[in-house]
Amino acid sequence: MARMAWTKKLLRMALVIGCGLLLYKVALPRTVEAVWAVPAKLRGKAPGCSWGRIFSITSGIMRFGELRKALKPRMSVTDYDATLDIERISSPQRAFWIPKEGTAGNGEDLLNYLLAEQDWVLERARESAVQRGDIVLDCGGHVGTFTHKALELGAARLSPSSPIRYWSNAFAVTSRRRSLPDG
Repeated sequence: MARMAWTKKLLRMALVIGCGLLLYKVALPRTVEAVWAVPAKLRGKAPGCSWGRIFSITSGIMRFGELRKALKPRMSVTDYDATLDIERISSPQRAFWIPKEGTAGNGEDLLNYLLAEQDWVLERARESAVQRGDIVLDCGGHVGTFTHKALELGAARLSPSSPIRYWSNAFAVTSRRRSLPDG
């Protein structure tokens, strides 16, 4: 009889732990990540964002991570310009010149983030993307990832610029060395 009671306790404990882990892995992340979005939607601060999109934040974040992970092994530093302290990083899309180190970490990690972000945004909001024939003014050209994507999508005319000298040096070198319009 005591053995039966002990087995029931173990089964109950395993069930509670299993349910707790399930909640931790599935429900909690969705709740935590949607905590900031729901009040914004209720206050009318996110009119263009549907309730479905708000509750799909977790899957969106997971997809972004997948894009970054898939891109990472396909990137590499291939050159360095000591004068400007920028490095040339090859990616599946093209090569970009980017500062070697910065406040956001090393150049390769930052470029990985930026390229994955361009693909992620395009997947999630294709209707808002640059369309063939569009005229595009890129006022924060940074290192040229959006400029590259806009040209890839068929922008008819593009005027990129970067107001921050630190980034505009890298953008200018990318433009000159890879036939992007100067910014």
